[in-house]
Amino acid sequence: MVSELGWAKASSSVWAEHSQQAHASWARIATPRHKLRATLLSLPAGAEWWASPGVGVVHWAMAGGIDTIREVRADAESAGGSLVLMAAPDGVRRELGAWGSPPATLGLMRRLKDAFDPHHVLNPGRFVV
Repeated sequence: MVSELGWAKASSSVWAEHSQQAHASWARIATPRHKLRATLLSLPAGAEWWASPGVGVVHWAMAGGIDTIREVRADAESAGGSLVLMAAPDGVRRELGAWGSPPATLGLMRRLKDAFDPHHVLNPGRFVV
């Protein structure tokens, strides 16, 4: 995958170091894998991120304000992907929402959820919010 993307191969020690870090604010960006590079280029200069390019996923240690996050989310969504806030200050989550723009199929999803789980006991707050 590294050679396919033209990236420099990282030392295996990167993963040991990475596993010891935790960011207070980070997002999971998912795009079709062939659009991942363009999505990475939409991140602010000097952004800290780690990726699983084979599946089109980037984890971004969010830096910048709400407008920056909003712009990156818009870029991901325009590429057919998403940006989900995994950890963020309460004000950011309230302003932007954790999940991003609702899909066009949200009404259908809610009707299916109501039909198969009329008492809303399965995954409350997790599916079709």
